[in-house]
Amino acid sequence: MTAVLAELAAHNMAMFFALLVAAQLVAKEAGYAMGRFQMRKPNFKDDSVGMVSASIFGLLAFSLAFNLSLASGRYNDRLSAALDEANSIGTLWLQAKAVDHPRAAVIADLTEQYVQLRKKGITADWGDEQIKNAANEISRLQNEMWGHLTALIRDRVDPQVAQLTGSMNATFDSTTTMQNLAHRTTPPEVIWLLLGMTIVAMVVMGFQFALNGHPHRLLGLTTILVWTSVLMVILDLGAARIGDIRVDVSAYESTISSMKPIPIPAL
Repeated sequence: MTAVLAELAAHNMAMFFALLVAAQLVAKEAGYAMGRFQMRKPNFKDDSVGMVSASIFGLLAFSLAFNLSLASGRYNDRLSAALDEANSIGTLWLQAKAVDHPRAAVIADLTEQYVQLRKKGITADWGDEQIKNAANEISRLQNEMWGHLTALIRDRVDPQVAQLTGSMNATFDSTTTMQNLAHRTTPPEVIWLLLGMTIVAMVVMGFQFALNGHPHRLLGLTTILVWTSVLMVILDLGAARIGDIRVDVSAYESTISSMKPIPIPAL
């Protein structure tokens, strides 16, 4: 069921938003009907309903705020990892260019392909076949680049080659980190907990409105829209490929634009 929700959110966020709003409206009206039914009972007392309502809405507000903070942290982690990876790729390219060896020149050329593939892999949408293809191509490029570096090390050992080795390791490690972060989403258990709490809160809201004798549909709709907007931001921030909040790839674009022929000035 979680996969179905993820597919729906990835396909059309507006439709997913409308579905959540509709579910909450139904829950609120159900709560209102339950409240009206209870009001018909002669011995019914509503002394504790307000306290329960306040507790549920307070807990929901705290849960949304807490998870919004966690989702924002995951988004910032992806931004930081993307910047680190782009910088590592740029450093690898510069050091490969600085080493006077045919193998190093090939590594520099492969690095240019590498950064292009990484940018495509990050900007791909949920379920896009391009994600798998880019990952396979990245793995192939890493093996090829490491093979050229191995041959270079066997041919010569000096500080420049040692630095190149460290840069390549750092680049591959950064890619692994970014790939891992791109696949991390808000845990399904958290999603269902937030959705369940939201539905329960809407039922309680409708029940409370029934006790007050008025459905307050406009007020209820406004509250639902606000809760749903926060929930959507949490889901959007928590996933790298779902929704409109994506990792900024300007760092990769800057690295790509800097990969130009390096003139060697005369003494």
